Amino acid sequence: MFKAAGFVVALSVMLACTAAASTFRLRWNDCSASPSSQTVETFSCDDDHSTFRLVGSLTSDFAANIKSLQADVDLEACGSADLPNWWQFQDGGCRAGSITVSPSVAGSSCPNLWPAGTLGVALARYPVLAMPANLTRISALCVAPDSVPLPAGTEVNAFQIVIDSRRTTAGDAPVCGGCNQSLCLAWWATTFNPGPQQLSSYSTGEGASWRCATTSYVILYPPRMRPGRLPGRGTALDLGLIRSLYR
Repeated sequence: MFKAAGFVVALSVMLACTAAASTFRLRWNDCSASPSSQTVETFSCDDDHSTFRLVGSLTSDFAANIKSLQADVDLEACGSADLPNWWQFQDGGCRAGSITVSPSVAGSSCPNLWPAGTLGVALARYPVLAMPANLTRISALCVAPDSVPLPAGTEVNAFQIVIDSRRTTAGDAPVCGGCNQSLCLAWWATTFNPGPQQLSSYSTGEGASWRCATTSYVILYPPRMRPGRLPGRGTALDLGLIRSLYR
């Protein structure tokens, strides 16, 4: 599960002694280099017409040429045993269709990884197999028309998850309750295609949150940048996501 920044984890000792790492970051509005970015979104849940942009950026410790990327982002309700309806974006969920993925961030302080013509799609999973009932997983898939260079040592925008506020108030009934629920957000896994041959020795992740009292959640975890298979899947990328791009 996610650990708040104030917790001490043994892994931090290893991180301090290792020379290089790839870093994954989640920020609202823009990448971490921008003064307009923020780790906490504090929407007052009083309208149905707002839009929120969660930007996933990464700094890789290796260079590679890639054509597609799948990023899995977990959203977990803090202090709740269940996931509120407002956060259920999956097919049949109360707010299905209120989440999309854009491969690039307009006017960003960081360069965009993907060129024009890149396709982006979001897949929301709930419930998530073998995970708590208060967690949903958003998979963001970006597929470029040709291979693009992933630079080493430069923060680049990898994807943008866009969430709208439809069905929040009685003005857009039926209302999906739970917008005011605090959530922790963590980018937990990344799959590249084709897979880089060089992997980082470890990775660090800087998470984000929704309506939390704390300013940030910092996630420390073992390597998740992998050229092979994601847990429980037979291929490197989610074929259902890919097929949905061409419907």
